Amino acid sequence: AQSVLLEMVAEKAMMMEGRRLGYLNDAQIQPYLERQRQQRLGGMLWTDHMRANLSIDPAEADKMVKSNPKLTREQAERLVTQSKGMALLEQFYKQLLEKRHLKRMTENFPRVAQIHDRLLNRPASPRREAWILLSQISNDLTQEEKNLVLATFDGGQVTALDWFRALHEIIPPRRPVNLSTPEGVEQFLDRSLRIAVFVTEAESRGYHKRPDFLQQMRELEDQQLLYKAQDAKTRGITEPNEQQIKAYFE
Repeated sequence: AQSVLLEMVAEKAMMMEGRRLGYLNDAQIQPYLERQRQQRLGGMLWTDHMRANLSIDPAEADKMVKSNPKLTREQAERLVTQSKGMALLEQFYKQLLEKRHLKRMTENFPRVAQIHDRLLNRPASPRREAWILLSQISNDLTQEEKNLVLATFDGGQVTALDWFRALHEIIPPRRPVNLSTPEGVEQFLDRSLRIAVFVTEAESRGYHKRPDFLQQMRELEDQQLLYKAQDAKTRGITEPNEQQIKAYFE
C-alpha cells in the first residue's frame, strides 16, 4: 500500500510541476484539450436533447424483425434507435442554424482552397508524409490566414484554423480529395461548423460550468501533464541495445 501511495503522490507532483511550467500550452497538448472540450460539450448537449425527444415505438422494432428474421429483437431496437437518432440530430442542427442566423463567407473559400493546396503540395519544410501535418497548421499558416472567417453565427464563428484542425482529426486516407477547390472547402466546412454551433449552444446553457464537465477536463489535463512531464524527465535516457532487451526479456 505504501509503494502505491508513493507512486500516486509522485505522479500528482509531476502533474503539479507540469502545470507550473506551462505544459498545458504545449503545441500538441493545447489543441487536443480544446478538441476534447468541444466534443464533450457537444456530446452532453446532444445526449440531453435525445433523452428528452427520442421515443421508440415497440411496433417499429417488431416490423423490422418481421422484414428481417435474422435480426434479434435487441438488434432491431438498436437499428431503429440509430435511424431515428440521426434524423433527430439533423433536425436539431437545422434548428440551431436557424436560431443562430448562420452566414457562410463564401468569398473566403477560394483562399482557403489555395492555402490547402500549398500546405499539401508545397510544404515550407520537407516532409516524408504525403499529407498535411499538425505542425504545418501551427507553423506554416500566417496569423492572417488562421483568422480567415468561413462562417459566422450568433455567438461564434468558424475560421480557417478551425477548418484545418477539423481536417487533422481525420486519418489521411479518409480525408476528402477535393479540398483544394472552393466547393470542397464548403462541403467540409459543415464538419467544423457543426461542432462549433453545438458548443456555442451548450455554453449558452451553462454546460461548461457543470461540475462533472469541469472534473472530466481536470482529469484530462492531469493525464496530459503527466505524459509530458514523464517525457521531459526521461528524454535523455539512452535507449537499450538489442542485447539488453534480449536479456531483460529472458
